[in-house]
Amino acid sequence: MKTLIRLLVALMLLALLVTACGAPAEPTKAPAPSEPTKAASSAAPTQAIVAPPSQGTKLVASWPSLGPYQTAAKLLPEFTKETGIQVEVDFTDYTKIKDKQILELAKPTGDYDVLAWTVYDKNELISKGLLTPLSQFFANPALVDPNYDAEDIIAAYRNTGGVGGGQKGYLAGPTQGLFGMPYGAETSILVYRKDIFEQYKLKVPETYEELLTTAEWISKNVPNMKGMTTRGQSGHQITAAWLLHLSPYGGTIFDTKWTPVFNDAAGIKAAETLKKIMDNSPAGVNNYDFGAATSAFLQGQSAMYLDSYKIAAMSRNPSQSKVDGKVGYALHPKDKNNLSETGGQAMGIASNSKTPSSWRMPIPTGDRWCMNGRRRVCRSLAPRCRSMSPAKRPLSKHWTKLPPRSRM
Repeated sequence: MKTLIRLLVALMLLALLVTACGAPAEPTKAPAPSEPTKAASSAAPTQAIVAPPSQGTKLVASWPSLGPYQTAAKLLPEFTKETGIQVEVDFTDYTKIKDKQILELAKPTGDYDVLAWTVYDKNELISKGLLTPLSQFFANPALVDPNYDAEDIIAAYRNTGGVGGGQKGYLAGPTQGLFGMPYGAETSILVYRKDIFEQYKLKVPETYEELLTTAEWISKNVPNMKGMTTRGQSGHQITAAWLLHLSPYGGTIFDTKWTPVFNDAAGIKAAETLKKIMDNSPAGVNNYDFGAATSAFLQGQSAMYLDSYKIAAMSRNPSQSKVDGKVGYALHPKDKNNLSETGGQAMGIASNSKTPSSWRMPIPTGDRWCMNGRRRVCRSLAPRCRSMSPAKRPLSKHWTKLPPRSRM
């Protein structure tokens, strides 16, 4: 976790330095609302950058209203005490945050210094020149701890959330650039009711065939219980649910030549699987967003859940869960493979940040971050954190199976 902290400290130092690294003398005109264009960006530094004093500095961060960021916000007073940097956070629903960010980032000088994005918004932010490239700063030993181990960050999380300009324009590759680092990254995991499985002597599913068979059996044989729960609301939610199953069946959205292939045999099989899961989910599943799908499991209406592993912390929260102590965790089921979701968020620096000095990420200690039950993005999990979170044990094996791409 120390590795992640060093990275985030480095990132905080970078954002406040952006305009000190050779910004244009005269601001460019604001782009037309219909055509956000590249904001005035900082030139690569030509000499060592000396970090200016932090006392009295104020940063504005655009963060999604999600658990990792809510937890980080609770640590901001201590961060301010230690660094002298004031941080104002603008929280926005993660499904609406991109439009708000683009309006600010398209200005010559915007209100945001730091921003976080969901992985599927990464390419638009990069292609419009709205993010500051980070590689120039990693080349400067005055800014980055020489002991920082970038390879300890799980590559799939880093590539999905913060790398662009490589294969297909949004993946890693020879021409790639680094624009952000994972912060709130996530993967998918199978969560099940241990008490139900033990009572009825059920085998924890390892394949999709076993998953569907077990879900149907539970729906028919366990009183007041459905076998599964899933997102089903039209639009983003049901698309996310379908994509969960696409990669395990060997599917993808586009081939290497950008030809749509999502309607091939794998795509159809993923849709058929989602239909069977919905048939074995509680009434009203057609209107379920992530919160409703998760709640169905946490309130004891469903015996299995297959989605983001953020449910692990939620299941231990007495204000959200009736199943604390009854939850088991397993790998994403397999068909052609058992590739899981590679998603969540990443964080970087606005290319038009108005703050000409340095910033650091508000996470005082790795232990405290771990104890708040948040999502790890490093391979070197501390034994203490692993023992505190049973969900991390299967995930430590699963991280080798993450597809190094977002869902395209």
